[in-house]
Amino acid sequence: MGRPILLTVLFMALLNLNSIAQTEFGIKAGPNLAKYSGTLIGADYKYKVGFFVGGYVNFGITEELKIQPEILFALHGSRFVTGDIEVREGPDELPVIGPFKTKTTETTVQIPIMAQYFVADRFYFEGGPQFGIILNRNEELIESPFNDPSFNQTMDFDPDTFDLGLAVGAGYELNETIALNVRYFFGLIERDLFEVKSSVLNLGIEYQL
Repeated sequence: MGRPILLTVLFMALLNLNSIAQTEFGIKAGPNLAKYSGTLIGADYKYKVGFFVGGYVNFGITEELKIQPEILFALHGSRFVTGDIEVREGPDELPVIGPFKTKTTETTVQIPIMAQYFVADRFYFEGGPQFGIILNRNEELIESPFNDPSFNQTMDFDPDTFDLGLAVGAGYELNETIALNVRYFFGLIERDLFEVKSSVLNLGIEYQL
């Protein structure tokens, strides 16, 4: 069974909880900070600002425990920075020294399935798995000490299209319809040519329909 089909089946199975749980629907959105981590020598990954928007279904299992699957459209990725690189056009030329910087943006669909436990009337902690489908990946050159365009070409390779990790966070319900949420995702699988893992910090606001 393909991954997109498996995720769809899993999400539909969760929707069947509607028959045994109190169900609420809503939308959510907010900014995120994302970056890669990896073992590439000389690579320094920095945070990149993005955003997410999507919807959720919340199943009230008990007064304290709720299950909230979501479908989110998100833009994130990472910035990549090396230390200063020394470049010489020829043996008798003066060196040019500077960093090499790129920015990677991923267009993704994220499917977190969160278990929320209310420790107070409106405050909860949450955690659960998160599946990601990467629709598009774009790498942009920001700065380079090289003048030769052939050296400044970003890498062209077939990126992985699936991500998997865990998400943990907390939230607070301001009233019956609006809640604030902070969540951190850390990838469990290494992706792409450089075997990077994703990490994303989401700051969101939820609105119950």
